[in-house]
Order: sequence, then structure tokens, then C-alpha cells
Amino acid sequence: MPSLVTTDLVKKAICSKVWDLGNQVLYDLCRNHPDHSRDDVIIAKIWLIGRTYAAAIERRLVAHKTEGDAFYETEVAPKIRSSGIDDWFRTLVFASCHEITWFSWEPLPVGPDSGRRCNR
Repeated sequence: MPSLVTTDLVKKAICSKVWDLGNQVLYDLCRNHPDHSRDDVIIAKIWLIGRTYAAAIERRLVAHKTEGDAFYETEVAPKIRSSGIDDWFRTLVFASCHEITWFSWEPLPVGPDSGRRCNR
């Protein structure tokens, strides 16, 4: 059976793209505000990441009593804050430092200064 991974496919995957800057802004948001204890941080992440990737959480809103922006404040932020997500992330970071060397908070560098070149 022929391989599904080709040299061309790998080159396209690692080459810089017009979306890299926008993705980097989201990575920076998460890196600069890694915890989920403040409502403004939680709402910023859910709102911006959801809208960016056309996966806004309010699209999944099913018969909740809250509508509009209040949905984020009264439903989303409290649930994420009490979810234990920070404990889960701390476990991943601990594992990455001690056992799993492939896990990283940092995205792979791309673009003209990264040493990666794209032949398009």
C-alpha cells in the first residue's frame, strides 16, 4: 500500500502560511494567560479561538436560559473555571518535563526567520 505521507505534503505542512500570524496571536494569548481562574481570561480564549476557527461555543447553545454575551459570563466561564482544566494542563506540563519529550507549549517556528524555507 502506498504511503499517504509524501515529501510534498510534509513540505506544505511546515512552510509558513498567511495564517501563521493569527495563529501566533492565539498561542501568545494562551501562553501569556495559562490559567483559567479569571472570567476575562476564560472568555477571551473561548471567544477568540472559537470565532477564529468557526467553532464558537454559542453555536452549540441548546435551550439554555441565557442568551448573548451573558451566556459567556454566566454559563461558560464558571463551568471552565470549576472544570479542573488547569490541573489537567499542569499534569501535561509535568509529564513533558519528565517523561514525554515530544510535548511542548511552543508551536514549531515557521516563517522567514525560522530557518524553514518553502519552495512554492
